[in-house]
Amino acid sequence: MHKTLFIVFLSLLSANVLASNNDAPLKLEAGFWEGISDDLIYNVLELGNNGKHRLHRTSIASAFRRTQSHVFSDQDVSCTHSECIAEFDNQYDSQSTYKLILTPTHVGSYKVLQIAVANDKSAILSRSYDLKRQTTTSAVKLLLNRYEKRIRSELEKPSSGIYGLWLGTVNIREATQLVALNINAQGKSEFVLFINNLGLTNETYFDFDQTSVGKGQPIHIATSHPTFANQMILHKRSSSSIVGHLYSYNKQYLLETADFTLYKIE
Repeated sequence: MHKTLFIVFLSLLSANVLASNNDAPLKLEAGFWEGISDDLIYNVLELGNNGKHRLHRTSIASAFRRTQSHVFSDQDVSCTHSECIAEFDNQYDSQSTYKLILTPTHVGSYKVLQIAVANDKSAILSRSYDLKRQTTTSAVKLLLNRYEKRIRSELEKPSSGIYGLWLGTVNIREATQLVALNINAQGKSEFVLFINNLGLTNETYFDFDQTSVGKGQPIHIATSHPTFANQMILHKRSSSSIVGHLYSYNKQYLLETADFTLYKIE
């Protein structure tokens, strides 16, 4: 009996070893992969079929005017069975390099640990974020198509007080997403969620009167959507920064809550 079990164990072990030896290392999938890190940077990883790649990093708070692009190739990438590591120069800082550790997830995205490494090999700063394949119009392009004229207008002549265009991120539905708050002195104001890699938006509208808000007081807003962000609370941290909370109700039932951070375009 013991001899039989031992033979079975050896056969299973041999099969596992053979399977392990036949497993090829991971290979990064070509395409555009996008995601947001917690420093309000929109990251796009461009993986080429020709072995040439780019990491584009653009500031949401700057209305995507401040962008960095870092070039690397297959020679800068090494992969195991569980992860790929890309190490390349920081083209904007000769005193550091970048290391990206990319781990595939069961939902077809990449979990990324991005590390800035000093020349003495010590870690300076690390960020983690998710990258999803761009299969349709990117969230950034949707936002710019919608607000390009408003952005130009605000850069030339900023709106006063809380009026104007605010851009930022919201942590919602287990993801960090791009969001815009467009507050108008006349006509409808709007709150728009741009859903990463789906080419979709959730949006809701409201009327706003700045004179009804007490100085230094939280701003309570009721919006028009029946189930998305129909209640919001805004707190101005400064003349150019807002933190807020949204509450999505269906009748009296709370469906979801989320926190967001916004910066004024000016």
